[in-house]
Amino acid sequence: MGNTKSIGVAYLDQDIDGGTIGLTDPQIVRGTDVYATEALGYCSCAFGEVTQLTSKSTAVTLNTPSGRITMNNQAIGASVVILFRMNNSTIGANDAIIANISNGGTAGAYILYVAEIGVGFADLALFNVSGGSLSEAVKINFAVINNRDD
Repeated sequence: MGNTKSIGVAYLDQDIDGGTIGLTDPQIVRGTDVYATEALGYCSCAFGEVTQLTSKSTAVTLNTPSGRITMNNQAIGASVVILFRMNNSTIGANDAIIANISNGGTAGAYILYVAEIGVGFADLALFNVSGGSLSEAVKINFAVINNRDD
């Protein structure tokens, strides 16, 4: 069973059987089974961007299932954790958020994690592990993985 019910940016009722997601249509190349790879994710219409105003702890609102947050360039001291809320109407209480630092900051200077998820929001935390104060507009990419029973 292939893509059975389009829901706009992805497909409902995928035929996922515990195998590798994103590999379809086996082809034989030099006697080896090779699969044509396809990207797993959202279309560009599901991507949004927002810039954090005022400070690194200022809440942002972005109602798309994937996107980029450009944080404020406020200084964050060594060994300090800054928490901020991402308001997002696509997030449900049982969902998962994938978030990573894409650029805008010193490589390896931060740890980013999702501190809490609830209906319509995710609290993100940025931890400065560099040993010094940093004033950088860190960019965060995220994707919402819906885990709903509806």
